Amino acid sequence: MKADYVNIFIRSLIMVCEMMLGERPVMKETFKKTSTTSLLDVAVVIGITGQLKGQVVINFSSETGQNMASVMMGGIPISELDEIGKSALQEIGNMMMGTASTELSQLGVTTDITPPHMITGEHMSMTAKDKTIIVSFELSAGKILLEISIE
Repeated sequence: MKADYVNIFIRSLIMVCEMMLGERPVMKETFKKTSTTSLLDVAVVIGITGQLKGQVVINFSSETGQNMASVMMGGIPISELDEIGKSALQEIGNMMMGTASTELSQLGVTTDITPPHMITGEHMSMTAKDKTIIVSFELSAGKILLEISIE
């Protein structure tokens, strides 16, 4: 996986968080996923097709998701992720991937994205692909893991 592509997804997440949450996330660590790993409670999954194929997963705890949705809804307290809150979080994924696709197209790489899907639950895990990079970020809302798996 090209570092240039990974950096595009990282920049896109940072830009969307700044725009939608009013805060620049702090990148903490980057590592290659080498085995099946546990996911946090909420995963927004977006597929990629075209010249790049794979998926991007934005992963966070329910509490972080509630905090993010609250900020997006003008500070209204969110005690659980209802349909409106879930839709707001999926929109972060949609905007991030749209931004990344635009930047990729400027490099001559044609991609398309699937609509974001949200998976929630405790004790979820995802099997590693050979080319999965995980980047962790911190916001005042909590921790976000960005999993990039493209070929």
